[in-house]
Amino acid sequence: MQESPQNLNPLFFQTWFICEWETVPESFYILTGANPDSIVQTEAENAALNARLLARLTELELTPFPVQAGSKDRSHIEESFGIECSLERALELCNEFEQDALFSVENHDVFIIDRTGTEKQFMSPWPARQL
Repeated sequence: MQESPQNLNPLFFQTWFICEWETVPESFYILTGANPDSIVQTEAENAALNARLLARLTELELTPFPVQAGSKDRSHIEESFGIECSLERALELCNEFEQDALFSVENHDVFIIDRTGTEKQFMSPWPARQL
């Protein structure tokens, strides 16, 4: 993977996370169904999209846990899910739900990966990005 933020939205690097689980896996992916293709949806539409994503994760026998992703001041929050799966599966879901990118937590470091899987950029250690 190219280590370049060339096509990654700069706002992705300003994302903070809220995860109330005391213990999270050492490595996992964070996905949302909200705001596909970075087009802002209503709260109700985003709730429906995330319900569809949760149903899909359940269908795939994945065990998601809730994660909120958004701005540090919490003025923008997207309900999301943490999941343990392969990168290939995470990218399939990213594209199925028309997301521009996904977050990857690898050995407690956060990376942003574009929807094609060709760009990957280090963001921060996981503990340092939690609210």
